[in-house]
Amino acid sequence: MWRSVVLAAALMPAIATASTNIDGGWQRAGEAALVAAEQERAARNIPSIAVGIVTRDGLVWSGGVGHPDAEGKQAVDASTVYRIGGLTQALTVELVRSLAAGGKLDLDAPVTRYLPSFQPRNTFGGEITVRHLLEHRSGLVRMPPKGHHADLESATLAETVTSLNATALVSQPGAAVKYSDAGYAVLAHVAEVAGGKPFDQLLAETVLAPRSMTQTSVRADKNALAVATMAPFDGERFAPAVFDSGVAASMGAQSSTKDLARFTQDLLGREATALSGERSTLDRHDLVSLSGATYGYTADLSVFPADGFAVITLMAIDSAQPVLKRVRDFTARQVIAAKSKQRRPTSESSNKVTVDTAHRLQGHYSDGAHSLDIRIVDQRLFVEAPGVAAELRQRGSRLVVDDLAVSGDELQVDSKARSVTFRGATYQRTNWERPSEPAADLAGLVGEYGWPHNILRIYERDGEVYARAEWSQHYKLERAGKDAYRFPAAGLYANEELRFMRDERGLGAAANLSGVVMPRRDLGAETEIRSRANAPFIAALVANARKMTPPTQPAKLRKPDLVEVNKLEPSTKLDVRYATTENFMGAPFYNSPRFFMQRPAADGLIRAHRKLAEQGFGIVLIDGYRPWYATRMFWDAVPPESRPFVADPSQGSRHNRGCAADISMFDLATGQTVEMAGRYDEPSARSSPLYVGGTSLQRWRRDLLKNAMEAEGFDVYVNEWWHFDYGEWRNYPVMNVDFNEIGSAN
Repeated sequence: MWRSVVLAAALMPAIATASTNIDGGWQRAGEAALVAAEQERAARNIPSIAVGIVTRDGLVWSGGVGHPDAEGKQAVDASTVYRIGGLTQALTVELVRSLAAGGKLDLDAPVTRYLPSFQPRNTFGGEITVRHLLEHRSGLVRMPPKGHHADLESATLAETVTSLNATALVSQPGAAVKYSDAGYAVLAHVAEVAGGKPFDQLLAETVLAPRSMTQTSVRADKNALAVATMAPFDGERFAPAVFDSGVAASMGAQSSTKDLARFTQDLLGREATALSGERSTLDRHDLVSLSGATYGYTADLSVFPADGFAVITLMAIDSAQPVLKRVRDFTARQVIAAKSKQRRPTSESSNKVTVDTAHRLQGHYSDGAHSLDIRIVDQRLFVEAPGVAAELRQRGSRLVVDDLAVSGDELQVDSKARSVTFRGATYQRTNWERPSEPAADLAGLVGEYGWPHNILRIYERDGEVYARAEWSQHYKLERAGKDAYRFPAAGLYANEELRFMRDERGLGAAANLSGVVMPRRDLGAETEIRSRANAPFIAALVANARKMTPPTQPAKLRKPDLVEVNKLEPSTKLDVRYATTENFMGAPFYNSPRFFMQRPAADGLIRAHRKLAEQGFGIVLIDGYRPWYATRMFWDAVPPESRPFVADPSQGSRHNRGCAADISMFDLATGQTVEMAGRYDEPSARSSPLYVGGTSLQRWRRDLLKNAMEAEGFDVYVNEWWHFDYGEWRNYPVMNVDFNEIGSAN
């Protein structure tokens, strides 16, 4: 009999719990854990988190925070379904071991006994056994060329396994642990041959049905899933892709707390040595963890064998292992305290770095070979260093990395903020001198490759080549030949080779990662096509917007004093795109190319322009004061996914107040506008002032502009490197006058 309790919504929004009547200690432990879970959910804007406590008696408590539906009307419970990523492997292992126990499968037999045509290139010698596949010791690449985790073509298991014959092993079978989702696809195909039935059917009959796991499947059912989100560090969030792949046996399952608890109950009845998973300790308590992540979801099942319980944690956000681990650990500590009648632990939350500390630390640091950058964006502090980009937060007295996908590393600062120590290296504060252009052969490869749901980013940093994979993992690559690079010996793609194909211009046209071919993406062109879809209707949209009324405003605001910046400082460069067709809408909607700002903001911009001249640059004036009707028209014209890049007309924009500047830089020597990592008005990740991509030179230019404007009282907008808001913008009214009426409006 389950008992449901919904706690006071005013105190803890959308928190629901349930427990059996076995022991009130489970309820108290769980509800305390959910307070911490809600803190994490609210701080990270996670759609939902589900938590369960399991003993040998089954699921003794479950709870959740957030909502599984887009409307926010439903509560999370033990039946809420999430994708479980790599946790799927535990189900596949159970099937394979059942077949082995029944004499249908020999774990130490070579794979070719069951799949004679399985012949990936092997220059190391030795055969791959079934056990090697189970233990990720096969030496296979991570993903197969066909049926991989980004392949929307719905390859069969046989097609997926056959495609591996075009790949080469990266290590000798049995010699080293090398994570491979492809290996579990092979394992599933072996199970099909040994069991005489399709993998899905075998898994259902052997593992799921006997445990009444009715909500678990290795086939995706989008309608059954909790609403989830993808959350890249330097890009806008978006809905995850949900589809079946050829590696479903490794990462394709979806399940619920209730179903996983039934599976976990069996695990708790086994000897600790029989459990597979990552072994570690929490406060001297042994645990075995099975975890995983896939598009939009993160999952963990951790067994504490000596203590006789397990914790299940499911999240509707991708690659959030650090957050999940904190929730899991706090839940486990609550259970341990309840069982031992000890004082219950309290959670230690992190806080935004104070404004004074942030400004004291912001800057460029170097250890002579590598750099570290600390930036303030949106009143938060961020670090970018070799292999990591994340928010810095205060946790107690420590300054630590604390972001969705990476957390825990401490940044130590000397008393005068002249140096910082991070990940074992000490970096000295220094002026960031203009970086060199990257080598020509590398410059042509820098960019994004892949698909909208899975992008591989290649960028240059400190003269070296980096790849960002899986939205959050950064790897330094080593050259392995002409247009060929190798991933490091640790990580998801350990020792795998990345080869590039070039087009007739010498630019990278595609990237081949161990047989997975990823086409080059032109994010600027792609987003421009979507944004310009309404270009034929702009005139009608503008006409309609002109009939509408700006929002109501407070009475006590400053009197407007708009001035034309390029007339006050003729050495600036005027490039008002919205008076031409060269803008993201593909149509003009200003009747003349003019750039106005409120006088104090204009004065600050001009000072920044003159300061930049010392570095050989000037400011390009792209858009300043913008009549409210244009903001209304933008909102109506762009697709919903691009709205984070335009202002909400119901609030009025900083542009409407004459206190925002869209600008870039030009080279004083050539008069040419400089190249940044992304185009102006490009609604993509490349527009972020935190974008970890492009080249060091492009990011240096971006930071140079940002620093010059910040010194004059402006803040960069979180989604747009070119957009700067004057600090006193709240004191000015939203205006809706055309350029030729500005004199009388003032």
